[in-house]
Amino acid sequence: MLEVDGHPHLLGPGDSVMAPRGVPHTWALDGTEPGRIVIAFQPAGLMDELFDAACQLSGMASPEALRPLFEAHGMQVVGPPLR
Repeated sequence: MLEVDGHPHLLGPGDSVMAPRGVPHTWALDGTEPGRIVIAFQPAGLMDELFDAACQLSGMASPEALRPLFEAHGMQVVGPPLR
């Protein structure tokens, strides 16, 4: 399940969707089997730095804990997770 600008998309193998920079988006695994997601950033902006910083976290951080990390890299947590 992926939501872009409030519009839900239920994706299957091989499906794709565009989430433009600056548009709120989120995703969640919908099911019990492991899943994969491939994300491409063009241009990457501060995403490399965000991922480097996120790798220093332990476990699954709450949206509140992620808020300062995102803000430090020019992004904003705008809502609750899908699941």
